[in-house]
Amino acid sequence: MMNNIDTKRPDDPGGLIHCQDGHRRAGVHDQSMRKTGLVLVVLLLLACLPPVQAMQSVGRGFGVPVAPQNADRAATQLTALEWTAEGNTLYDAGRYTEALTAYDQALSLAPGNGTTWRWKGNALYMLEQIPDALDAYTRAIALNPDDGKAWAATSMVLVTLDRNDEAVYAAEKAVWLAPKNPFVWGVKGYVLNRKGMPAEALIAYDTAITLEPNDTFAWSGKGYIFNAQKRYPEASDALDRALTLNHNDTTSAILKADVLVSQGRQQDALDTINRILVSAPDNPAVWSAKATTLETMGNTSGARAAYDKALSLDPTNLFAWSGRASALFGAGKYDDALDAYNNALVAGSSHKEIWLGKGDALSSLGRYPEALYAYDRALAIDPDYNSALRNRMALVRTHHQYLLISPVHENMVWVLSGSTGIFREVPPTPPENRIFCGVPYT
Repeated sequence: MMNNIDTKRPDDPGGLIHCQDGHRRAGVHDQSMRKTGLVLVVLLLLACLPPVQAMQSVGRGFGVPVAPQNADRAATQLTALEWTAEGNTLYDAGRYTEALTAYDQALSLAPGNGTTWRWKGNALYMLEQIPDALDAYTRAIALNPDDGKAWAATSMVLVTLDRNDEAVYAAEKAVWLAPKNPFVWGVKGYVLNRKGMPAEALIAYDTAITLEPNDTFAWSGKGYIFNAQKRYPEASDALDRALTLNHNDTTSAILKADVLVSQGRQQDALDTINRILVSAPDNPAVWSAKATTLETMGNTSGARAAYDKALSLDPTNLFAWSGRASALFGAGKYDDALDAYNNALVAGSSHKEIWLGKGDALSSLGRYPEALYAYDRALAIDPDYNSALRNRMALVRTHHQYLLISPVHENMVWVLSGSTGIFREVPPTPPENRIFCGVPYT
């Protein structure tokens, strides 16, 4: 399961995480990414799901009674309302699969209850069943079109699916329906920042704070934006406010550490991470944050150990694999780095930085045609990605003799066009008497 930095449901006030795609960075070894500010914010991508504190029982918060505490619950014939409350109790305990079963029981008795559909969507979201969550939220809205929380939760799911225009519409709808609810304003800020509109996002976060001055999520969201804009004093103030409100907020703690690294205060950043590990010792995102902080301090062995710890907690963690690959590459362990990049790509193949890192590892191993293909995959994601353009051009200029005909895909080859380093796709042709990377091509 995806590792949640936080565990609130997407329709709960304060229940969001700041995983803004506009500032994604993986732990590659491009020197520009080893400067101050490094890559801790990217760790938030480990869980594009709601934040850290276990929430209060939604049943109590929204007028649904707490389920009866009988010794033999199986022998009790529960009503739909009681099944819903049971689902809420299980959800708050982090038992999302069991909560989903309870919500299904409630819906089997009362299929027209839009609020229960919304809560079912929350459980599906936390189980990473994103399309099913969207379907549940859609059902909730169909049954209750004026449910602002359902529109806000739908907006969060649409952001997860990178359907940002639709997410903005859903967030606007939520605000229109519930203009005095700080949560929906926080969602709007989150979505607008994902849309690349940080100024508008800050206005939305400020509105949330005006409505609820102790809104941890809104303060953390402001800190995220200020950090991305290199407005470090303002970022530090906003994140300190969030951490004062909730000292166990791992999202804000990781962001705060990133701000401290950007200010050259690596030891303070490490201290911040170590403090949050006391309350979240099994959170792979925090261990990955510790690893990147140790990298900025030149402690590569410690960084590798921290990445290994993160991966022991979540073997499919995209950014832990990427960070581990970067650390291994920096240690000159190119074969191991390549394996780590491949594992990262299994977890998610749409990140240009990981393809760049894989290309660099392959190039260092003398596997130039494959390196070329990796750079091209990075450029397919972002044609203006300067690091990939630079490394690709260097590869072509230095090792062009290996790239005259280079099989890089089962149905295509790339052919060097003159000395420009521009490649064109052509049908594959059998090479004659050609050597690739020191071995005959067959």
